[in-house]
Amino acid sequence: TVPVSFPWSDVGSWPALREILPADDTGNVSRGRNVVLDSGRNIIVSEGPVVSLIGVEDLVVVATPDAVLVVPADQAQKVKAVVEELENRGWDDVL
Repeated sequence: TVPVSFPWSDVGSWPALREILPADDTGNVSRGRNVVLDSGRNIIVSEGPVVSLIGVEDLVVVATPDAVLVVPADQAQKVKAVVEELENRGWDDVL
């Protein structure tokens, strides 16, 4: 689970954030500090570090103080497998 503060909605997936967050002129939606150059249709959420994207499309990028997740938007449902692997390794502190 990645803690993020935004108004409640029935968000069932990262791509559903497109319905909540405003998009820029190339379809990027973001929360937190970021720099996006020559990139489009990305979802960027940062709870700390500045996230910079150059020349990429259709990614979900989530940065917390403890972890960073980068996944193609069409594979975002696989995040559960990462969570399971983190638990298997005993890295519950980043969940």
